[in-house]
Amino acid sequence: MECVFTVQEETGLTGAEKIDVSMLESRLVIGLDSSGESEIYVSSCGGARAVLNRDVTFEEKVMNTVTVAITGLFGGHSVARLTKNVEMLTKLQVY
Repeated sequence: MECVFTVQEETGLTGAEKIDVSMLESRLVIGLDSSGESEIYVSSCGGARAVLNRDVTFEEKVMNTVTVAITGLFGGHSVARLTKNVEMLTKLQVY
């Protein structure tokens, strides 16, 4: 069994991108994640990143706009909080 610990995966997998996979012998991966000390999430691992370059033309449009501010909500890992009975920005944006 091999264990690999990475950092900054929530902000772009920057730790995982630095791993030299040629040093690993395992063929299967089990991913563990956590949102705190009392819960662990188990999943398969995978990730992809792509860069797309394309020429674009910007058009200036005059539109009416509205600014909406939602404050006073709980923070935390969104997956862990979606099933809880708490208001959070992800759920409120749907309504």
